[in-house]
Amino acid sequence: MTLYGGTCPCCRGRFKARAPAGLEPGSPFGETLRAFVLYLRSVQIIPLARLCDLLHDLLGLDISEGALVGILKGSAPAFAEQTRLIKARLLSGTALGSDETGLRVGKANFWQWIFHHRDSAVFVVDPHRSRQVVARFLGDFRPDFWVSDRLGSQAGWARRGHQVCLAHLIRDAQYAIDAGDAVFAPGLKGLFKRACAIGRRRDRLADSTLKLYKADLERRLSRLLALNPLAASGKKLQRAIKKWRQCLFVFMENRDLEPTTTAPSAACGRARSIARSPTASAQPGRPPTTPTSDPSSRPQDAAASAPSKPSASPSPNCRCRSPPEQLHPYRVRRA
Repeated sequence: MTLYGGTCPCCRGRFKARAPAGLEPGSPFGETLRAFVLYLRSVQIIPLARLCDLLHDLLGLDISEGALVGILKGSAPAFAEQTRLIKARLLSGTALGSDETGLRVGKANFWQWIFHHRDSAVFVVDPHRSRQVVARFLGDFRPDFWVSDRLGSQAGWARRGHQVCLAHLIRDAQYAIDAGDAVFAPGLKGLFKRACAIGRRRDRLADSTLKLYKADLERRLSRLLALNPLAASGKKLQRAIKKWRQCLFVFMENRDLEPTTTAPSAACGRARSIARSPTASAQPGRPPTTPTSDPSSRPQDAAASAPSKPSASPSPNCRCRSPPEQLHPYRVRRA
């Protein structure tokens, strides 16, 4: 929208048109458009360049990537508050899970962590993969149970029990099979897939039935551990299973735990494609690179959109009603 100003032919006073209600100085984008951009960016994972083209094709809106970055950054306080509430909910429970994956932020390699339980999850982007990341997130809180893979920085945080992700172990078993082990890894892979299948239908099983299933899984595992694999990959996997045996079937005794971190890991990978943009969370000392935008499409605040010279409204005593075509525009701005 363009606001015109002019000089009154009678009193020679300068004035400027007032913006309609809802289009006051500030960002040119309303709440509906902002919500639409957030949805397309975070849910549909549309890159910034394609999002500019999409908004132009659908709405006829010419907007730059810098303006989109401004919209995303403007929503940060609201998301920060929701993150605080979700984190508080996670740290008030008895079980917690974690996972991590590589992340590219600008030209640097970061790690994207996810701390989760049931329908609540918090993502943390950090340049490190160490225990300090988990310690900063937990503070003084320690859950009773923890679900994660065998990474050392994710172990040792639970007060009562640790459930190792069986999906990661199935992947490790498949790797051992591909590396030549035909003695230990195939049976182990089938055992863990059977355990995951039982975990998916725990809500239909009684506690006594789950105890029988766990005892059966333990017997099968003992027979597998008694084997002597010939391949080095099978021997290495067998040593790892012996070390973590007490953490394999904890979910059979606690219905609040999941046998895998598959769903959170998928969410972690999905968010990774978003964080490759310049709007990814930056760590202190490493601000994200923000693409520049045309000043006409960049969100403006009230101070930036104010006229360089104060304009006076027509005098109350002035009875002139000059038609708009006789007014001389002296400032153009987008509102």
